[in-house]
Amino acid sequence: MALAFRILALLLLVVLFLPSGAKKHDRVLVVLLDAAVTEHIDTLASRGTLPTLGALRTAGYRASLVGGSARVPREYWRAVLGGRAARERPGDMRLWADLAQADRRTVLVNVPVELVRSELSGSDVSEGLAGADERTGFVGDSTGRVENASVVTRGRVEWPYREASREIVDAVEELDVDAASDWIDVQQPQPDSRRGKFRIYRLDEDSYYLTAVYRRTQAMPAATVTSPSSKEGAPELYVADDASYAAASTRVLDYLPVHAADVSRDRAEAARRLATGGWDVMVYYESLLATVYGIHEGLLDSDEEGGAPTAGDLAAEYAQVDAQIGRMLEAAGPGTLLVVLTRDAATAVSGADVTGLMLVGGDGASISAQAEVASIYPTLLALAAVEVRSSGPAHALYAVSSRNRSNLTPASVDRSDALALL
Repeated sequence: MALAFRILALLLLVVLFLPSGAKKHDRVLVVLLDAAVTEHIDTLASRGTLPTLGALRTAGYRASLVGGSARVPREYWRAVLGGRAARERPGDMRLWADLAQADRRTVLVNVPVELVRSELSGSDVSEGLAGADERTGFVGDSTGRVENASVVTRGRVEWPYREASREIVDAVEELDVDAASDWIDVQQPQPDSRRGKFRIYRLDEDSYYLTAVYRRTQAMPAATVTSPSSKEGAPELYVADDASYAAASTRVLDYLPVHAADVSRDRAEAARRLATGGWDVMVYYESLLATVYGIHEGLLDSDEEGGAPTAGDLAAEYAQVDAQIGRMLEAAGPGTLLVVLTRDAATAVSGADVTGLMLVGGDGASISAQAEVASIYPTLLALAAVEVRSSGPAHALYAVSSRNRSNLTPASVDRSDALALL
């Protein structure tokens, strides 16, 4: 009965707000914002500091998401991108398979490899920059290291950094406090012969931070981006995986957010370049907010704002992410529908029912609603003009798929156990 009332309410919203001419789009840009707190977005957007997200809030479709395990990022995004199938078969991301079956060219940027079906690697309908794989995505470990200045300046660092001892000594010889080196190549000797890149930050007179050593992963290397106009596929830009750190330091706020912001900026530039190419669906995963939120939450006193960072604490990171999304959308060109999905870090900690937010570009008529995370997977397919034929329960966000009609030729995917669309 409750489900019937919810469906009826959504239908009424459509009748009230659906314009006479349905909005048309050629392709869909999906941005996954990990640890983007809904309250922070509202606060900063109301101040005019988030023009891209602010426009979505006031002139589009907004749904508060409920359900899913927001405490564990990978589980949450599995539920969002795989619906019921993701909960029953965690390794099966049907969204990618269904898009491929419908001949929708899909580009993935920084989507964690755990969320990407391995059989799509190298497929002619899927390409992109792989996200981090915490088990195999790094040479050495995934944390980075804080080292004493005398150790670094003499090149007496531990593996795997020691393989680039000479380059380290050259890089730090005239490195000022709060400055960063260029990316340094490191290669492990045979028989492993693994290659990677890292960089060095000078924290103060007595210490340096050596970032994690990042390596290439999957069919399209995470360390490169290919220009849409380049037929040779020559590497143009290094893009690192997620940033992290090790060792206790009172200055962690001075160096890790800078590193994370730099990584995010390079990665978003890669996405912007890829956005100019030919694709139907592009999915970009942004983890900057999750990294910085975790730092603040760990360092703030438990009596200060409940130990959680405020919108002011993260204002610079939100503004950077908002601007990066805006540049991607501009590069994608007219006729691109922007969809933003979030995992709410604050509700993940508090245990509140609302676990995230969905914002969809609109035409000036704002609609607000509430939806379960399981409804996102079929809704994204609907926005890409893909229908899942099934006799299962109706969970699609009808208002979104009805308001935003695609110019793509309709396609269908026959999955008898998939979620049904209205």
